[in-house]
Amino acid sequence: MSPLFFSGNIFRESQRFNQTPDITTLPESLSSLIKLQILKLERCYSLDRLTQHLTHLKDLRHVIIKRCTKLVAISPNIGKLKCLKRLSIFIVDLKSGFGLEELHDLQLGGNLQIRGLENIKTGLDARQANFVGKKILNHVCFSLKRRNDNPDDTHAESVLKIPSRLLAVKYYLVEM
Repeated sequence: MSPLFFSGNIFRESQRFNQTPDITTLPESLSSLIKLQILKLERCYSLDRLTQHLTHLKDLRHVIIKRCTKLVAISPNIGKLKCLKRLSIFIVDLKSGFGLEELHDLQLGGNLQIRGLENIKTGLDARQANFVGKKILNHVCFSLKRRNDNPDDTHAESVLKIPSRLLAVKYYLVEM
């Protein structure tokens, strides 16, 4: 399926966006939905990344991503979305705009899955997420890929400051 294209003022006022399972990429024109508050992507099995321009959606409050198994990257600079209250997945990368510091000022709630902890280089990088300051966050799930050439590649887990008030914290170690 080719990417969807949005045009016209009828879509500019949309507050909700649901997608179909066979989409491979989100259209860049999604950023024209200036009133969008909820972006829900569920069972988009071919989706591998979000649009680069998601941060143009200043009213965006919820980014709900479930069972998008090929997703390897979210949008860069997600920390610019100051209204964001729910982000179901965050993927850490070494590139600028994809680090845990993007979560620092966001007042996220609900459940959050963080993938790519192997891309955290220092304890300071890990603490940049400011989990202690996220008072309405309930569950956090961390995923770390351990490289076969470095069996001690689990330093990210030990330097994250996780508040004890969280209802659940899970760690997953995936062998590469």
